[in-house]
Amino acid sequence: MPSKSDVSDNNLINSGFGIYISAFGPYGGPASYGPVMNTDVLRNKISVGQGNDIWIAPNFNLSGIGMEDFPGCALSGLMVRDNVVPAVNTIFSSDGVNGANAAIIEQNQANTAFWLPVPGFLIRDNSPPPEE
Repeated sequence: MPSKSDVSDNNLINSGFGIYISAFGPYGGPASYGPVMNTDVLRNKISVGQGNDIWIAPNFNLSGIGMEDFPGCALSGLMVRDNVVPAVNTIFSSDGVNGANAAIIEQNQANTAFWLPVPGFLIRDNSPPPEE
């Protein structure tokens, strides 16, 4: 995902892994790591639908709305707000988050699974997901 992105106002039904924000690299050399900078993930709704494609992975950091960065990459200025994620999924950080900073996760209706102590995430004012 490139810098200055906006993932907003989507209704994702039976959407597999959901939304994954990943700073990934390298691409072609030591100076070509892909950062995620100033990205908004706002007002999206993930729904189970038929349940034949969505990945059911509560608290295993596999599906819902996920964030990670790879070594040498940066994830900064991320806003995840006012999203709805079903109970079978989570809003989560993956195991590659050592370059994450200034990421705000707030006012979502979702379970969260931030299993690593990452000082770059501010997680507040979230509520449980709605009943399906």
